[in-house]
This record gives sequence, structure tokens and C-alpha cells, in this order.
Amino acid sequence: MRRHHTPLFGLALLAIVIAGLILPAQPRSASAQDDGTTYPAVETGDYRGRIEICGAGRFYLLHVPPGYDGTEPLPLVLSYHGFTGDPVSNATGTGWSEKADQEKFFVVYPAGQNPQDPSQLGWFTQPGAVEQGWLDDVRFTQDLILALISGLNIDVHRIYLTGFSNGAGMVHRLACDLSGVIAAAGPISGPYFQGDPCDIAVPVPIFSIHGTYDRNAPFDGYYDVLEPVQEWIKEWAERDGCEAEPTVMRLPQNITQQHWAACEGNSEVVMWLVEYGQHSWPRYATDVLWTFFEAHPLPG
Repeated sequence: MRRHHTPLFGLALLAIVIAGLILPAQPRSASAQDDGTTYPAVETGDYRGRIEICGAGRFYLLHVPPGYDGTEPLPLVLSYHGFTGDPVSNATGTGWSEKADQEKFFVVYPAGQNPQDPSQLGWFTQPGAVEQGWLDDVRFTQDLILALISGLNIDVHRIYLTGFSNGAGMVHRLACDLSGVIAAAGPISGPYFQGDPCDIAVPVPIFSIHGTYDRNAPFDGYYDVLEPVQEWIKEWAERDGCEAEPTVMRLPQNITQQHWAACEGNSEVVMWLVEYGQHSWPRYATDVLWTFFEAHPLPG
């Protein structure tokens, strides 16, 4: 049964734009946070980590905000770099660590893979990638979340995904495969493969930004390989059980907002089309995404 609701984030997002501002295991149940488990305090800063996935070492960069003492569960944002990127450049280019310090949440920057050329890290999200011999990045994310939950007081109702370019494609894959674990997702300038199966267990709120002049991840898709972005976002609205047509609004900075409301599970789907926008992380993206994330904890 669909529940119509007033968008919690709309006015705040509009204010941000006008101001011209500048990112096979099951998760622990929410009740586990109340079972008397205590967590050690961790000093603020960046921590490099490594976990084993199917015999291979996978790496990540964790940022802990100031004042974390282990007593209060904090949200977690996972941010995925683009192809040839890395966790450090991701943190620098998006500003998620600074936002985490301001708003008090954890942010983790997973590192991609490329066994053939370790200097060219990426996410291999095309259909059949694991069968073709690439490491399982969905399994990596599952195990990474579990590892972080085991040592940090993470609010399991507020685990969010974001990513740029190839990392946005990874966010799409994870939103499909880990619905029910992920509270909301914000892919930016992503390439999305044609024929990529996506069967969600529960609705996933989506906020995406894409430039109409993006040459790396073309807005109109690429032959029979990449799906047109407009079709991709409509499919997410359908998955989430939203109303058939979006409300369209012109915003400052050459942005056209498409907003699908009346979705199942109090979800929402939002697309910002940036006229003449190219392949880049918009300076306002991190603030806008965090506003959206805050409005969408996992139900239950």
C-alpha cells in the first residue's frame, strides 16, 4: 500500500542550491545495538583498513568524526571512487570527511580492484563480472559493513551509499543487491549497464545527479551497452512503487529536478539533471546528498 507524504528534504535542498553551496552475510539486527555491547572510543582521524575476501586482501579508508566515544550510534556513509580513483582522492574530491565532522557520522572509502593493473582501480559491475573472474565487490561491501559494525557503534538504520562515475555504477548494483541493509543511495554521474538485473526486497530512496553533457557516462546511454539515464531513473521509480510521473521543477544553477513521490515504504526518487553539466562531482552534491540521507533512515 502506498503512502503519500510530503518530501522532508525539498525546502532544505532548494535553500542549498540558492545559496550556491559547494560528496553472503547478513547485517546485525538493529536490536543488537541495545544488547549491552560496549564500544571503545576512537580518536578522530583517518584509518586505513584491510579485510580478506575470498583469499584476496581488500582495502578501505575510514574517517572517524571528532567526539566519538562509542556511546552513541552514528550513521555510516560508504563513498565509492570512480575508475582510476582511490580512497584518498575520493575523500579529497567529495568533501565527505569534512561533512562527517560537521554532522557527526562515519564515512568509509572502499578501494576498488584491478588484478591486471593495480594502478587502475575500479568497480566491475557489468552483468556477469564475478563469473568472468573479477572479485565480488558486493561481497566486499557486505563484509566491510559487518567488520565496521563489529567495532564501531553504527546506527544500522542509517547506512548510506554514494559514488561517482564508475563508483556510481557500483552504488546502483549495491542498492539492488543490499536493499533492506542500505537506507538510501546517491549515485553521481554513473554509467548503468543495459540488461542489469535488479530485484529489490524493499524500496530504496534514490537521489541522482547527472550532467546532460557528460561524455564519460553519456546521458543518452551508449549503444546497447549503457542505459539512457532517464530510463534508468524511471526504472528506479517503478521499483520503489512511486507515482507514474514525476513532479518537474526548475532550480537555480541550470538544474531540472524530477521528483517521484507517493512511493512505497516512504521512499522517494529524485533526479537532478544539470544542463550543460559534464563529468564531475558538483560542489553542492555532498551537502544535498546528506540532506536527503538524513530524511531517509531505514524503516523499522
